[in-house]
Amino acid sequence: MDYKKALQDTSNTLGERKFYKDIFTKFEEVEMKFNITIEIDEDGRYVVECTDLPGCLSEGETLKEAIENISEAIVGCLKSRLKVAGEQLKIPSFHHKLDISLDITGTTHV
Repeated sequence: MDYKKALQDTSNTLGERKFYKDIFTKFEEVEMKFNITIEIDEDGRYVVECTDLPGCLSEGETLKEAIENISEAIVGCLKSRLKVAGEQLKIPSFHHKLDISLDITGTTHV
């Protein structure tokens, strides 16, 4: 994901933009893999679901388009969930740097 867009998005507060920069910078160092299922609907379109992120669905006229679309949808789902998680955190203001580590070693891979 091009996190630069999230950083330049003026609808995000300065704190959100810093949060995205910190998170996305760390994610750039990690390869993330997700399980997906692919089906063909009655109209012949490919319908793709990321089973690791409930509710994350996409489709496409071709298999390639469907996979490209689900990749974008996964990034969108992760961004949305990070934003919601950030909004729900009640972190008091500190004058010191706070480092947070995420353990994603338990993920499943395709």
